[in-house]
Amino acid sequence: MSGLYVVATDLYPSSRQGAAVAAALARRTGAELDFFCAVPRDLVDAGALEGLLTTVREEVSALAASHAGEHVRTSAHVAVVRDVAQALHDRAEGAGAELVVVAPQGATGWKKLVFGSVTEQILRIAPRMLLVARPRRPMPPEDILIAVDRSPGAGRALRHGLDLARALGSRVHVFWALRPPGALLHLREALDSTEDFKRARARERKTAPVFDEWVRGYDTSGLEVTTRVEEGDAAQTILLRARLAHASPIVMGMPGKSRAAEILVGSVARQVATAATQSVLLVRDRPPKRPARRG
Repeated sequence: MSGLYVVATDLYPSSRQGAAVAAALARRTGAELDFFCAVPRDLVDAGALEGLLTTVREEVSALAASHAGEHVRTSAHVAVVRDVAQALHDRAEGAGAELVVVAPQGATGWKKLVFGSVTEQILRIAPRMLLVARPRRPMPPEDILIAVDRSPGAGRALRHGLDLARALGSRVHVFWALRPPGALLHLREALDSTEDFKRARARERKTAPVFDEWVRGYDTSGLEVTTRVEEGDAAQTILLRARLAHASPIVMGMPGKSRAAEILVGSVARQVATAATQSVLLVRDRPPKRPARRG
């Protein structure tokens, strides 16, 4: 996870805290940080724009400088845009960024209107990896939860999660939340009876060795790795397991950028990313090809 991280900021406290998470991660991975502030055109009076931009540029530059150090290079950019999420996507794509970092707003007013919705929007169009940063846990964390199944795209999230844990020196919990039979229609009813409880535990015991073998097929050298399989509602089970393990971030995959995936990414990945109290790292299962370098 080295390379360039584009860090979205609106200069409010939550995004500054998110920037601190990104900087702590960059110090461990050797990444460069690009602090990007997208000023929404429709919410700024034209007469006040020039003065506002001067102030914003100074503050974003100061924020970038505060996180610069011997092992972290930083830069700062400000743009007046129509669509904040799209501008953030374009900035990351144009710079060939490895990671986009956003910090959700728990606020009202224009902050909620602008950046409160950006996390939801960028979930659908993030080019490669997205870190929803919440500074609720220390950095580096002692434990990371990687929530995956055995699908082809999940392997990429697992690899990135293992590499991150190796860089941070963290323990790894790899978790598979099995969907209960009939979960799409009758989740509650499917889990009500004692018989169904026994069935679920038997299914977990049968699946666990296969899942563990699949995980060990990836490079886990130098890492303390545990695996676990549980049946239940995926988002809620992942969130509970992360809390019990005191893990942060939660690492998950998200679908490729097809139109159907843009709609379906709202299922488990979006639920976890928006409901978690810790940071969530989302890894696109089919990242776009990097543009060829000229010259």
